[in-house]
Amino acid sequence: MTLCRQLNQHSPMDKAMKIFNILLAILTIPPLTLPRECRAATLPEDHSSSDSTSAIIQKAQVLYSDGMYPKVIDIMRASGIDTVDARASSLTGMSYSAMNDCDNAFDFLKRACLKDSANISYRYQLALFSAQCGLIQEAEKEYRIIIELDSTFLPAFVRLGIIYTDQKLFDQAKVCFAHAITCNPRDYLSNYYMGTLLAMSSDKDSAMTFLKNCIQLNKGFVPAIDVLASLLYAQKDFYGALELYQKASAFRPTTPDYLYKVGLCYRQLKEYDTAIVYLRKAAAIDTTNAGYFAQLAYCYYFKEQYDSSITYGLKAISIDDENYTYYTNLALSYQKLNSEDGLIRVYKKMIDLHHPDDIAGLYFQIAMEYSPQKQTSEAVDAYRRALAIKPYYPSALFALGECYEIAGNIPAARKTYEQFIQQTASDSTENIRRGSVKYRLKKLGQ
Repeated sequence: MTLCRQLNQHSPMDKAMKIFNILLAILTIPPLTLPRECRAATLPEDHSSSDSTSAIIQKAQVLYSDGMYPKVIDIMRASGIDTVDARASSLTGMSYSAMNDCDNAFDFLKRACLKDSANISYRYQLALFSAQCGLIQEAEKEYRIIIELDSTFLPAFVRLGIIYTDQKLFDQAKVCFAHAITCNPRDYLSNYYMGTLLAMSSDKDSAMTFLKNCIQLNKGFVPAIDVLASLLYAQKDFYGALELYQKASAFRPTTPDYLYKVGLCYRQLKEYDTAIVYLRKAAAIDTTNAGYFAQLAYCYYFKEQYDSSITYGLKAISIDDENYTYYTNLALSYQKLNSEDGLIRVYKKMIDLHHPDDIAGLYFQIAMEYSPQKQTSEAVDAYRRALAIKPYYPSALFALGECYEIAGNIPAARKTYEQFIQQTASDSTENIRRGSVKYRLKKLGQ
């Protein structure tokens, strides 16, 4: 079965597809140009009725190549050939396309294909413009017709592969890119897309091979550098990832994300001072990205500069107050500074965000931060909340009994300790603590 037939087994998707966001500009439709030396020294504003169709089209081509798109449209309309000649329809449609006039461009490009249905150039222009306008089904249809007409026309395979990638039809996309690479190994764009598709599967080694090929063919193609770096980072090859992210940042020095990723690599390499330099640069460019400030907080934590860690942790939370990990790391810094109030505030916020099954543990952490001697009622309340959510919680039950005992509430202490003995009767891991509780009960009974 030929590749063309394989592709035709898959029908176009029924619903309208979103405009695919490819990283290489395909929006500019190639102009029809004539060699400079073939142009006339002057062009009359008007043409005589005796001008032949070819002469009119030749004049219009010169106007088009000079960017005089309205004049192209005028000269074609005045002569009346824009609707009867395929070449004229195509040139008119391309002029409308250059002016971003979607309806007229599509109408005339379509006319050209209807009048000369076997002309690949006309169909390719129509497919490119359709994709540009978000008419993905129309573009897909034209690329498939082109492939049927000429299976050696590789640009159609590449563009069709991009459409399939956007539609998440990854197997069909791989067929297109594999064919393009087989016929033209120097096609850097197909190498990039094939590498990216493989990176999403388990074949990471092959993905890196294609991405390296892409970078070798186009050293400044940052998207491939970024994907390859992310694969190395995931494999904990932080030196390799760092080198690539530095290249990406050199090509795009004002893009904060690459500065951020360089900082991440240095953080993983425990070079915290250098990491902070890059993370601060990223945060200075984009002051709305909570992740940048969170990473700064982590670096300062590892440097044992807990005040600075808290400052940047709070900044991250001010931007994104629903990210649970930001609170976790903020709590660690408060704990290092023995900041009871700060730690309890963080725990209470975490309770609002955390999974219900884990809230009991957070109440237990809150209770432990209260002093049983000075803040007994607050500790008791927190332990009781933990036990209300998680009835079998030996640590909370034991600590609650201690709080009652310290407060002098002997009946409540005895009741809590007895409940602890009952609950842990078959739990051998609690033997030591159960022995302690029995001793306490005996003492309280005296």
